[in-house]
Amino acid sequence: MKNLIKKLVLTLLAITGVFLIWDNLQTSPTFTAISPVHDETLPAVEGSGVDPVEVVDATVPSIDLGVIGEMSTELYFFNQLTEDMDRYIYYRILEGLLEQAEEIVIAHDDMPRMHEMFVLVLHDHPEIFWVSGATNTTLTRWTDGRVEASFVPTYTFSGDLLAYAIENVDAAIERFLATVDPTLTEYELVRFVYEYIIRSTVYDLDAPHHQTIYSVFVNRASVCAGISRAAQLLLNRLGIFATYVTGVAYVPGTSSEPIGHAWNLVRVNGEYYFLDVTWGFPTFASDSVIGERIDVIYDYLLLTYDMIADTHTITEGLVLPEVNSLTHTFFYKNGMFYDVFDENMLLDALKTSVEQAEDWISFQFADRALFNAARDALLDDLAPTAAQHLMAYHGLVSTQYFVRERESLNKITFYWIFDEGFNVARDND
Repeated sequence: MKNLIKKLVLTLLAITGVFLIWDNLQTSPTFTAISPVHDETLPAVEGSGVDPVEVVDATVPSIDLGVIGEMSTELYFFNQLTEDMDRYIYYRILEGLLEQAEEIVIAHDDMPRMHEMFVLVLHDHPEIFWVSGATNTTLTRWTDGRVEASFVPTYTFSGDLLAYAIENVDAAIERFLATVDPTLTEYELVRFVYEYIIRSTVYDLDAPHHQTIYSVFVNRASVCAGISRAAQLLLNRLGIFATYVTGVAYVPGTSSEPIGHAWNLVRVNGEYYFLDVTWGFPTFASDSVIGERIDVIYDYLLLTYDMIADTHTITEGLVLPEVNSLTHTFFYKNGMFYDVFDENMLLDALKTSVEQAEDWISFQFADRALFNAARDALLDDLAPTAAQHLMAYHGLVSTQYFVRERESLNKITFYWIFDEGFNVARDND
């Protein structure tokens, strides 16, 4: 577990680009009359520490968090901590961040461990948006054998500014919640959150506060960290388990090396899936014919491990449940998943799509061999036949379609253009 947490710290550093300072060692006076800043009692032996239920329930923030203060009852990373000392440190940091304490005094001397717990607190609590990843920690050793760490967070909001920021985040979340149909299924709620964030947010590497939910709910511009935390918070508020996952990802056609990335693990009707809202943002040029009509890409709305493994590498050692159910993956649920290659079946689907004047239709295949065989047939024969059917059915002289392949997902999509000027535009990534 300790190696896992260290890897998570390194991953967060790669994403945020911050530096942790934990080598400043201070020596206390040589007499014992001086008392520490706080009188902390450390659990004497393993098993005698803080009860985990009391840790979670005992937190009463001094800041009025409003809507965002309603935290998830399932703290994924906290619940993986098996040592009482880790839970104690986690709780002290959580309590201090909620109170916006200038320093958080912890009766322990393992400073790297404290920073590891700090990272996990932020993973579990997307609502804490007023602290950055940078901290400074000093250690005091008392002559009577006691030790104390002074853990000093770096706050990006404070005082009246923080109250105003929370008010604005609260208001945005309340507006979102007011639009949610209470009859939606769990799958539909996840899709609703996915679409909402994509349609209301711009992906911007230079966006302020982009590692936090503030960037999404107030600035409406963020990156993967802020986007994933916003999805986590909204899903939690809707009663759906979601947590924050870190690792690296390789973007086909755009990056030569994997880069730090964040996404989500969610649970729908008792089954786990991966969710990458960031990769649901359209990649088409905004001024293109397709870009004007397609505002959400559904490729990364609920995936299995096998579906995401070609492009996403999870932080090594991260303990996750099995993620192998097809039931609620987008293309399977919407009748676009194929475990056989049948040309007539594919052509019928294409014709139905153009007859109903749909903007697009996708085909996802169970494995790479099926994809390769179907891809050739679709591109060389079936799609042109469907385009001819489109013109005849709608009385057009010409038309065009756009093809987008996603080999890593064994998926190909056809975007129909019901305008003059027939040609085939292909985007292979």
